[in-house]
Amino acid sequence: MRLTDGILYGLFALLLIISGCGDDSQEAQQADYEEALFFSYATTKSGEYMNDIAINDMIGVVTVLQLMVTQYYMDKGNLPTSINLSDPDIIDYVPPGMTGTLSTDGTSKVTAHLTLEACFLDVNKTKEYTGTFNADGVFSIEAGGFTLLNINAPSLTIAYTGKSYAKAVYSSLTIGIDNTTDSYTLTGSIIVDDKGYSYASLLYKQTSSTALTVSGTFTISGMEFEISGSPTLDPAGVWTSGTVTLTNADATATVALNGTTASFTLDDGTEWEKDDWYLDRLVP
Repeated sequence: MRLTDGILYGLFALLLIISGCGDDSQEAQQADYEEALFFSYATTKSGEYMNDIAINDMIGVVTVLQLMVTQYYMDKGNLPTSINLSDPDIIDYVPPGMTGTLSTDGTSKVTAHLTLEACFLDVNKTKEYTGTFNADGVFSIEAGGFTLLNINAPSLTIAYTGKSYAKAVYSSLTIGIDNTTDSYTLTGSIIVDDKGYSYASLLYKQTSSTALTVSGTFTISGMEFEISGSPTLDPAGVWTSGTVTLTNADATATVALNGTTASFTLDDGTEWEKDDWYLDRLVP
């Protein structure tokens, strides 16, 4: 083989390698946007893992409180203005291991601030809470509802039984709820097993029974995305139409939702489609 032949062969092989790397890089970039779309959807979609972890498992603690205080009120006929969950008078109503305080108006409303140094199992014994949990709101026993204003988990761990994920570790996770506009905002971070997620003022606002707006910033495994859009929901809550924009440090993707298909367009003109995108999963 002549020297020039060898050089040309080497250059050709290098071009193939570079071309292959480009394909891999593009596939990875597309996968990042697909994961970002699913994450923003799954956080608010009932029945999805991230909705359970980020929201429902937090509200579940308040539900425990609601049931506990309701039973106490039915048995006693009133509420003290200050309740220490370690007091002998109420301890029989408290899940084993749960400690903390809450205040009431002295009649049938639980108001102001709840602080829990939590270490307890949920009623189904599938979630064990350890750490600190706070909640603000108003619960009227007579009206039968809890008007939440804020939930905060400064340092909380939930260990799961019977799930495909084992543990969620919360750091300063806050759910700010605005009942007047039917919206909530998430901030803080969660590590599910070994994968990290964080929210930076990610706002969801329900504009009708079939539509919502989403805006804000979130991070998946260190990659930050900014999102804005107004998806439309089907009766099951799946985002089936509308447009969402996702921006990271590399580019902006405009996502058009059409039935079960998400069509992505980057600002450089690159296009691709993802069928059944809402069937993805973020945790094992």
